[in-house]
Amino acid sequence: MDAAVGSFTALAQLPSGANADLALYTSAVLVLVPILRSMGLSMRIAAAELEKNAVRVQRSGFLTLAALVESERAQGLHLSDTSASTALLWSHRAMMFVEKMLAGVVSSGKELKVAAREAYAETLAPHHTWGVRQLFTLGLAALPSTQAFVEGLDKESTFTENVRRLSTLVARIRECNARTAATIGRR
Repeated sequence: MDAAVGSFTALAQLPSGANADLALYTSAVLVLVPILRSMGLSMRIAAAELEKNAVRVQRSGFLTLAALVESERAQGLHLSDTSASTALLWSHRAMMFVEKMLAGVVSSGKELKVAAREAYAETLAPHHTWGVRQLFTLGLAALPSTQAFVEGLDKESTFTENVRRLSTLVARIRECNARTAATIGRR
């Protein structure tokens, strides 16, 4: 978890108004994949999708997220299902889901399943087909308890220490999401 906090902190420390560095962004997103996988089989598909989209953004060859979006929009590629811009959009939606799910656990003290279900309804469900919504919702029911998830993040640390680090991670993800939303929205 320290790697995730460090990656998102580096991204959050970019000067205000600076374009998000594409390599920094994708590195931060990819560090979350093992955390999602630690939630069990039900989140492995979501982790794989997040990884696939982050890698597509990473392989675009651009230096900043803004350059990626601007270039693909200028070429009319940004709406293609296979574009890096679309991968960035889905990556951003997934990051919003992760932020809200983890915030529900650390800020509101909700059970992981409840926080995940609420976060999904708000962030990803509006963009999924009926069938995907049913499968995703079914998968969320198989998530571990909050206690098991938090303790499994770092077995050498206490539950309270892990919650504190998760809280820091949520704050950094929130900052990253705000920056990414501004990049996607202004292009």
